[in-house]
Amino acid sequence: ALRREDIPINSGKRLVTIEVIPLLNNIDLYFLILFSDTTNTQKPAQSKGRNAKNIQSEKDIRNQHLESELTQVREDMQSISEDQEAVNEELQSANEELLSGSEELQSLNEELETSKEELQSTNEELITVNQELFDRNEQLNQARLYAEAIVSTIHEPLLVLNQEFRIVSANKSFYRDFSLTEEESIGKILFDLQNKVWEIPSLRSQLLSIQTAKEEFLEWEITYTIPLLGKRTMCLNAQPIKRENGEDWILLAFNDITLWKNKEKTEKKNADDIKKIFETLPQITLTTSPKGVGTYFNHFALDYLGMSLKQTLSCSWKNIIEPEILTKVKTAWNTALATEEDFNMEFRIKRQSDHMYRWHICRASAIRDEDGVITSWVGAAIDIHDQKTKEQVRDEFISIASHELKTPLTTAKAYIELTLSNMKNKKTGNLLYVQKAGESINRLNDLIGELLDVSKIKNGKLDLHISQFDFNEMIVSTIEGIQLISPLHKIVLTGEIMEPIVADRERLQQVFLNLLTNAVKYSPDSHKVFVKIFQKNSELNVSVTDSGIGIRKENINKIFALYYREQDRAIHFQGLGIGLSISQEIIRRHNGKIWVESEENKGSTFSFTVPI
Repeated sequence: ALRREDIPINSGKRLVTIEVIPLLNNIDLYFLILFSDTTNTQKPAQSKGRNAKNIQSEKDIRNQHLESELTQVREDMQSISEDQEAVNEELQSANEELLSGSEELQSLNEELETSKEELQSTNEELITVNQELFDRNEQLNQARLYAEAIVSTIHEPLLVLNQEFRIVSANKSFYRDFSLTEEESIGKILFDLQNKVWEIPSLRSQLLSIQTAKEEFLEWEITYTIPLLGKRTMCLNAQPIKRENGEDWILLAFNDITLWKNKEKTEKKNADDIKKIFETLPQITLTTSPKGVGTYFNHFALDYLGMSLKQTLSCSWKNIIEPEILTKVKTAWNTALATEEDFNMEFRIKRQSDHMYRWHICRASAIRDEDGVITSWVGAAIDIHDQKTKEQVRDEFISIASHELKTPLTTAKAYIELTLSNMKNKKTGNLLYVQKAGESINRLNDLIGELLDVSKIKNGKLDLHISQFDFNEMIVSTIEGIQLISPLHKIVLTGEIMEPIVADRERLQQVFLNLLTNAVKYSPDSHKVFVKIFQKNSELNVSVTDSGIGIRKENINKIFALYYREQDRAIHFQGLGIGLSISQEIIRRHNGKIWVESEENKGSTFSFTVPI
């Protein structure tokens, strides 16, 4: 408690005593402040005589009182100052302690931050490891489910056997193929199944070798009788499985190859039968691998070539095929192997008996399996030397005869034209006969020209005279010429070419004339022939369509062959069967294509294209 007495207030007119008492018995600190008015206790002394001395005495008392208070205040201030300094020192010390504590806290905070980061990093690593473990566990679970799905759905029967050869698990194919149920199989010894029909000594010994030697066996074939299935050939595969608990299991797979074995036997028998057929053929017959390496030659080939089978299989054909054409034959054969298309070529092969190179027509075709993959090639070489010699003699005769006939025919044509000119002036009655003779000579001249073209083609001397010309004009003039001599047929032209072309005008006109005259000739009961020309992708396209007798389907591929004519129809129509062959060669020399689309008794469409 603190008490201050006689404190002057109101300019000293009143005196107050103030007492401050702390109330300590409370939760919070409170102060009881008591104010006591002490003015009355001083007034009687003052009121007895208020003279100057008394007033002076009051002032002195007051001053003394003030000085006393001032002294007290100073003492209080000194005490407060000392207390303040002590407090400041304490505060300074506390501040230093706080600073030291703050630094320690900062250091501790940094350590805690570092520890926090380390903990966070460790936590992230733990999370990552946990996720990896989860993922791997998930993968393992999926792999297990995937493996179980494969085992359950795989076509081949599968078994897992323990060390006692008891069945631990089996897939559906095992139950299905061997007419067993899960109750009859799981936990049973393999050799006791189906009244010990599986008691096969060789199988037991093989499984025992897996247990003792820890070796697998693959593609092991075994034949035995299975209930309800009969005698079957099985291909077995076994693999030891090491478990974590140290127990050894065996994975056993069955593959029924009975059908394949039967097929193999059938194919071998067929191959033997085909080989017997090849041996009876009086011509060179051979087979090769898919890459063209020889695998078989019949006895006729060995006798013809004068070699053993070993020699022919390793032969390079250098001493067999005519040297001048050897490179060309190899190129054609390699092309056939690359494109997988049939090989077809004529060349000369050396006969060992007289060392004579004789003409053969050689063909080879690919043999394919069920998937279309080539398994081998079968080829034959037929001796056509005598036929070829006769053709050469015939061609030489035709060439000589054509040249010999050309001169007198030209002279006869000149005389006919002179006679025709004179008769027109005299207007005699024999004019018609002379005109008919002139037409016959023109036809004979065209025929000789075709024969000469055949001779040129044979000798590789069919030359082209390239120039730029108006194709539309050539087509129109040719149609007009045919229209004059075939008034019963109406030739309908559609289309046009938008630019001049660069080619041999006379040879293309010869091709078009041949197609147009054939259309008229082979459609005697039809009265219209359609010609269509157009330009596409820098190519000239021409087609001639009639509604005549057409061509049989089996003869379409032969129609462009030299001298070919359909036998039962040739007697009704004139011709030698060389026009289309010449046309094909002319189009080929122009780097174009020619083909036919036809149906018997419904007409034909002959078409060709050449680059503009």
